[in-house]
Amino acid sequence: MKKVLLLVIFCFICFSCDFNKSKKGLCFDIYSFVENKDKWLNSGLENYSFSYSISTYRPEYIIGDVTVKNKACESAEIYINDSDSDRTPVSQDNKFYLNTIEAVFDFIYQEYEDAFKMLESKECQYVEIICEYDDVYGYPVSIRCLCSDGSKVYKKGTAGNREQKYSFSLEFTS
Repeated sequence: MKKVLLLVIFCFICFSCDFNKSKKGLCFDIYSFVENKDKWLNSGLENYSFSYSISTYRPEYIIGDVTVKNKACESAEIYINDSDSDRTPVSQDNKFYLNTIEAVFDFIYQEYEDAFKMLESKECQYVEIICEYDDVYGYPVSIRCLCSDGSKVYKKGTAGNREQKYSFSLEFTS
């Protein structure tokens, strides 16, 4: 019995370590991320639609309108809004092509992984990923990525040089 208990504890520690990577200069609440992803996956929602917009350091921004049926993307209109009249479609290989809420969670985790790479390469000295989640279903409501190369003084919530904002709104369908 002791061996089984020790094995369970060891597995839990190993699993926890994988999700708790720590790097000086990286701020991300991985516990909240995992908790809300589990909440979303356990919600049982298979049919929904959502819209999202992404603004980056570039003047244009990306907009997506997605409909999901039976947990699969039924339709997705995703484009770069260059101006009020110009809309350039975004291909599926684009980083910002998100066609399910699961893809949004994957995107957040990829941002987290990319932050490690930016810190290791010294491209940035500080990266902060701030996520807000829906209280009931756990899907991401807003995401902000803040990066600083050290040329500006860092204050929590305003890292300085680069900022990317991602916002999501969900409408449930039956």
